[in-house]
Amino acid sequence: ANVVPYSFSKKKFVYHDYPRACLHCKKLHHIAEECPEEGLPEAHDVPSSLPEPRCLKAISQHLITYSKAMSPAEYEVEQRHNICQLVLKDVQMLYPVADLQMFGSSVNGFGSPKSDLDLCLLHRGLNERKDARRRRDVIQQVATAFQKSKGRYREVVAIKHSRTPIIKLYLPQRKISCDISFNNRLALHNTRLLACYAKLDRRVRPLGYALKRFAKECDMGDASAGSLSSYAYILMLIHYLQRTSPPVLPVLQQVYTTATQPQEPIVDSWNCYFYQFKNPQELHRVWRRQRNESCVGQLWLGLLRYYAVEFDWLSEVVSIRRLEP
Repeated sequence: ANVVPYSFSKKKFVYHDYPRACLHCKKLHHIAEECPEEGLPEAHDVPSSLPEPRCLKAISQHLITYSKAMSPAEYEVEQRHNICQLVLKDVQMLYPVADLQMFGSSVNGFGSPKSDLDLCLLHRGLNERKDARRRRDVIQQVATAFQKSKGRYREVVAIKHSRTPIIKLYLPQRKISCDISFNNRLALHNTRLLACYAKLDRRVRPLGYALKRFAKECDMGDASAGSLSSYAYILMLIHYLQRTSPPVLPVLQQVYTTATQPQEPIVDSWNCYFYQFKNPQELHRVWRRQRNESCVGQLWLGLLRYYAVEFDWLSEVVSIRRLEP
């Protein structure tokens, strides 16, 4: 029999006369291991000194102006509350004891008029852990009712088998997309926590808006594509502001008014305690620290330097619950 010897190798199939295609960027003439878009950019030395005062003032003014332009007006905030109440009425046609609360960027102090509306459907009659099937039934029934509505809701999709079941929909009359999650109580607590930090210092919100825009412009602000969510970037900001010298923000989970710790609320096995205040002055009477006088521009450059140079990504974690490692 005629036997033709042939050895199979990666070189013959990939590097010979056949076109090479990259799995990352989908372009030809290179493979994923050689993709230029996957490599890190060349590192540059970070200046050790701050720019002159007039430059810092210009940076500060620009960030403050941008945050004011992105912040929703009072009537836009009120519209979102009205939408929440309208949706709640439709939900209560099926479940009279249900409640609906806003969370996320709409109410945490870092939202914009174009942000999606995040709503949490609370049903007191269901146990989150024991009634998984019933929980999915509730989501499906609400989604079905919305799908049958006469034009009030469009693009209604029930995602029942995710860790937190949600309904995605669009309100054409209000021109807004909405996500309704089920019994997502931890998100409600986290939203209130971020809202407290946003109110504590006038420099926090401009920095938050700037960081979200920075992440978007660098194409690293989409959690569904493998990068971080805007919520994660706000946590990074708070983490940094808790560690400036002197600190701009306290660790609210470690602030107490008495020598003994109060009863700590537990949600989904997580300790959700944090010091809640009616106004910032009330907190400052408890959290006595030297005031940080840095301008917004200084803090912005310090934030970039902190995560580019000072933060050890291999051994440290971003946490806003405690100062100690």
